Amino acid sequence: MKKALFKIVLVASLFMFHALAMAQSSFIKWGSMDIQQQNDITLKLNWSSFAEIGTSCFRIERSIDKLNYTKIGTVNSIKNSLYQTNYAYIDLDSNLLNLPTLIYYRITALNPDSQTVSSLVQSIEHIQKMDLPWKIEAPLYPNPFNNFFRIKFAATFPYPIKLSILNLLGVVEQEEHLDISQNPLVEVNTLNLKSGIYVIRLQFNKAVQYIRAIRQ
Repeated sequence: MKKALFKIVLVASLFMFHALAMAQSSFIKWGSMDIQQQNDITLKLNWSSFAEIGTSCFRIERSIDKLNYTKIGTVNSIKNSLYQTNYAYIDLDSNLLNLPTLIYYRITALNPDSQTVSSLVQSIEHIQKMDLPWKIEAPLYPNPFNNFFRIKFAATFPYPIKLSILNLLGVVEQEEHLDISQNPLVEVNTLNLKSGIYVIRLQFNKAVQYIRAIRQ
């Protein structure tokens, strides 16, 4: 009886000590995090916590440059726990195909006092399932570029390739069709583009390729 009571008191003391330590430093102890590609436009985020004291929810954030993050959803938390808790979120954003190949995610935990704690950043290379009907011999150059850039394809291609230049918000700033039926080297005029980071999208039917570029 005394041994059982001692164990209960010990467990309660450890719980209170751990809760106090968590409250003084962080209200969550992160576990693992991974990302899985479900299909061409769906990604699944899995993460866990080892301990939580008063969490209210998780904010899922996505970035294409590892600097600027956008909230894409929220997941309710268990609020209080000293055991491992697993969570998941499926990114069903239909604009996922307008993002570059490499995508960054992070999870931010919130509590009722509006305090936040972010997880480590995880990235995934969003693999397009379809094989590209073209190959690029020399990626976009120069990069960074000023008033123009060039792309050298490995061979000619009989159909026009749609080229779109998107800003970091996914808005198309410039668009044209590339004719490489006779010459695999193309030059794109960018006089009207402002300085900044852009994503160059090459597209023919459902085949899509992305190139990250900087306008000086």
